[in-house]
Amino acid sequence: IFPIVKSKIAMNAANEEDLMNAIKNTKNKEYLRAYKNHSKRFFQDYCYKVDSKSSKRVINLILKMIKEK
Repeated sequence: IFPIVKSKIAMNAANEEDLMNAIKNTKNKEYLRAYKNHSKRFFQDYCYKVDSKSSKRVINLILKMIKEK
């Protein structure tokens, strides 16, 4: 699983059933509340300061995800 999926700000859909469940989750208030909290954490970890390097941190994360695949 990709780090962005592990951080719970993205959904992983390996098949049609997973995709349908992911779509249904977008209507679930508890899921959306948790998503909001997880996304705050993700942005704190990877874009946490305005230093013109947040894009580089996100790019490095994406490259890491590609290598792990």
